Amino acid sequence: MKSPSMQLAHMDDEGAVIIYRSNRTGMSKYLIGQMTEVAHEFYNLNIKAYVIESQNDIAGGTSGPIRLSNMPLTVMVKYRLDFDNREYMAKRVNVIAHPTQLKLAAVNMSVFLDLFPFTLVLDRDMCIKHAGEKIYETWILHNPGKNPKEFLHSHILDVFECRRSKDIKIEWDTINQMRTVLLNSSYCEQVVIEQLMPQL
Repeated sequence: MKSPSMQLAHMDDEGAVIIYRSNRTGMSKYLIGQMTEVAHEFYNLNIKAYVIESQNDIAGGTSGPIRLSNMPLTVMVKYRLDFDNREYMAKRVNVIAHPTQLKLAAVNMSVFLDLFPFTLVLDRDMCIKHAGEKIYETWILHNPGKNPKEFLHSHILDVFECRRSKDIKIEWDTINQMRTVLLNSSYCEQVVIEQLMPQL
């Protein structure tokens, strides 16, 4: 069974929106209770959690979504968490780059890739422009005899699949919005590579 994922989709002064994805149904009410209790017990925070959107969820069922075809179905539940989030929102930094941050010196790409050997550098078309040493090592391991730079300039989905966060669109705007989220990707031959997408 694949583990579920949760993604912060939005936050504001009055709370946040979280998206839950899983292959199991019937967990939406349990998660409301779990989030409410964790907020109270660990953070001394009173929240109101409720479902604002749901797909493929069956109340009380835990066996999985009903399938009418062979296509895999994923349960998606969007929660609204209402709580006083003003203090956090007021303290957020770097939401908009300060003018001094825009004038930082460029970092040499080879230095960047040495620091982050599991990194892929993508262009706006989601094509691979550069890769760290460990990405190349993985490619060589699973493609003996092939040129290790063969995957350069390929679309990322031609070489990797996104295992987590589930069901996100692999597009520039989506990845840029989620630039602080750890993505778990698989090489097409199921070699797992974890990477933090660079803030481009």
